[in-house]
Amino acid sequence: MKLEDIPADRQAKFRFSRKPLHALNDIQRSALDQIKHKIQDQYAYEEIECFCGQTQDILVGRYDRYGLPHWSRLCGNCGLIRTSPRLSEASYHDFYEQHFVQLHYGIPAVDEAFALSRVTIMNHPANGMELLNTLRPLVDLRESRRVLEIGCGAGWTLVPLKDAGLAVAGCDYDSRQVALGRKLFGLDLIAGGVEQVSASGQKFDLIITINLLEHILDLRGLLRQAHDLLDDNGLFYVMTPGLFHFVSQMYPSLQYQLMIYHTYLFNEWNLEYVLGACGFQRVRCDRFITSVWRKTADGRNLAHVDFHVPVVDAFLKQYGDTKRQSGLGALKSWTRERGLWSRRSDSNR
Repeated sequence: MKLEDIPADRQAKFRFSRKPLHALNDIQRSALDQIKHKIQDQYAYEEIECFCGQTQDILVGRYDRYGLPHWSRLCGNCGLIRTSPRLSEASYHDFYEQHFVQLHYGIPAVDEAFALSRVTIMNHPANGMELLNTLRPLVDLRESRRVLEIGCGAGWTLVPLKDAGLAVAGCDYDSRQVALGRKLFGLDLIAGGVEQVSASGQKFDLIITINLLEHILDLRGLLRQAHDLLDDNGLFYVMTPGLFHFVSQMYPSLQYQLMIYHTYLFNEWNLEYVLGACGFQRVRCDRFITSVWRKTADGRNLAHVDFHVPVVDAFLKQYGDTKRQSGLGALKSWTRERGLWSRRSDSNR
């Protein structure tokens, strides 16, 4: 369907701005204008049901942080926030190919200087080194463990892992970034998705996804392919911006976290359900979400998962009603009182 075919729908929970919430540079403003034209004249949309199969939901808002049309829905069953309607597959791919880097990073293209700067960031103790510290109790780094990163870009996350002695590989649809990673870092990178990796017949002890799951159209398909690529008892590292992560970043409003290129917004409870349904068992997961999961048999019994939907709904109300930066102090207090502020989770196991 086209934008004009999308019904007005019921009243949204929050009235979000139609203007960008933060300053944009000239490259971002140009990209935004091009995207708006394509939304009007070219891009198509599609409705999707929640991962859990339920259709009862709450329309959270109609616009993203850039003021672009973006329908965020909170599932009344599992508390997962999904985008529906969302860009069709062809429109989504065009957006990523033509506009994502310019809008998100504010640069013309990913070049050598940018890739090298990202390696510096990932080697910082708060980023790549945190990944190593998370993995060390779980993976014997003295062995040449086979590691795959899905959605690796130019491979900046893989560089510190390679330096630590792991045998690393990566895949990304952006062939330009893949070429950069091969040239700059000597990495084993594949231009394409997990289907191209599967065709190679390789298996891995560890698969990494960092800020990836929130961008995926076929979530179940990707996770099942990742499951198949892992050796028995292999580990799956997932980092995604969890719902409660945003308060710690002092972002000014809920709308700031909603972006045209995000398809899902998880919390630790529904992420456990999603990954459990695809054959992964929780090893550790904090609120923000930095998590490790172990490969198990597919289709486990997930009746024990408590989605805490009332807590999520109440949190959204607190967050959505925060109009100014100064109001976040009260929100932080609210989350602390309910045990949602700490990076640790009481249900780690």
